Amino acid sequence: LLAHIHDTVSDVIFYLAVEPGEQFRFLSINPAFVTATGLTAERVVGRLVQDVIPAQSLDKVLSNYRKAIAQNRTVRWLEVSPYPTGTRHGEVSISPIFSADGVCTNLIGTVHDVTEQYQAQERIFHAQRLESLGTLVSGLAHDFNNILMVVSGNAGLAQLHKDPAKQLEALQQIENASAHGTALIKQLLIFSRRQQAPRGVAALAPLVEETLALAQATLPKNIDVQTAFDHGVPAILADATQVHQVVLNLITNATQAMAQGGTLTLKVEGRTLDAGSAQPLNVPPGTYAKLTVRDTGTGMSDATLQHIFDPFFTTKEPGVGTGLGLAVVHGIVKSHHGAVTVRSAPGQGSEFNVYFPAHTSG
Repeated sequence: LLAHIHDTVSDVIFYLAVEPGEQFRFLSINPAFVTATGLTAERVVGRLVQDVIPAQSLDKVLSNYRKAIAQNRTVRWLEVSPYPTGTRHGEVSISPIFSADGVCTNLIGTVHDVTEQYQAQERIFHAQRLESLGTLVSGLAHDFNNILMVVSGNAGLAQLHKDPAKQLEALQQIENASAHGTALIKQLLIFSRRQQAPRGVAALAPLVEETLALAQATLPKNIDVQTAFDHGVPAILADATQVHQVVLNLITNATQAMAQGGTLTLKVEGRTLDAGSAQPLNVPPGTYAKLTVRDTGTGMSDATLQHIFDPFFTTKEPGVGTGLGLAVVHGIVKSHHGAVTVRSAPGQGSEFNVYFPAHTSG
């Protein structure tokens, strides 16, 4: 029966020997391992882990193997690795096996392949990003019209003036307007790209500032923007484009809640969570970079709050949005191992708090 399960389950199963010098050797793999990776049993069984696992994943893999042995427990993590079948996303677990005299002799591991789910999630993220981009472009059209007016007007002045100093001043205004337009286009291209960028170490405050600069032209004149950005907050490990998307969605959501005007507040600060404050957020204790987006809009009832992160849930009129914005925010934050909370009441506005774990080297 066990052999049948081993050979027929869709999850990857592998068995390792623990050898002296913290060496780990494959003793067996199941057919799902071959299907998922494209590596044959002859290519894997009998070989050391470092001869099989892609180099970019090896440090994390070995570190988790050692942690499982040292703590005598099952260790789980998300692994992204390139194999002959393509880049695979897997939820990995590794469990130690000890002999009667307390020596770890073997490790048994499983991998649940979530590549298809990940790709589907990415398609949703991208579709919603393009929806947000459409909203931005319609608002930025006015900004670009102003840029073109500056260019056109100063080009005419440069032709009319005979004074070189006046001509130079007009040309400088054209250059400044062109630089502003170029910066806007660059931000739009970054925001609209489909490919996921490798996650890198980044400061949260500049990412929020970049997004606000892009969204500023689309904000109604009756909304006052207040900011408080602490640039000393620990850096995070993030996909900058996805963080931009989180911020833009929260700004858009807040703006739509203030049709009659109000105050939009964005704040970035560091926050250390102890076990008591981390537990309700379902994140481990530690240091986090926290983003707060607060509005003075219509607020939400308890019934609405129960569903705001559900895909396609919306309280807006038909044709206004898709109900994906906050669902995407939740998905992106969770994929970064963070948390998002909301506080709101009818007539009292809303406050979203997003926690990204601080990056720790090693």
